[in-house]
Amino acid sequence: MNEVSNILGVKVKAKTRSELVEIVNCFIRAFPPAPFDPYEYYEKTKLAKFKGSSKLEGIDVDYPDESVTLESVLNKHRR
Repeated sequence: MNEVSNILGVKVKAKTRSELVEIVNCFIRAFPPAPFDPYEYYEKTKLAKFKGSSKLEGIDVDYPDESVTLESVLNKHRR
């Protein structure tokens, strides 16, 4: 019980295993996991994965900060 209390961050008191399972299930229902969006995951990891795979091929790729936009680059290099 102590280990479950440490993991959940709250004190859990249960007399039987079935009571413990019921308490843990209540926590699971109260805090459902966020739905997994594969497109969002791809967008978050694509640059890092590209950099890593390029490094395996001996190419060091430094991609700019995402706050850099095409407009800011054009404004910087306009005469």
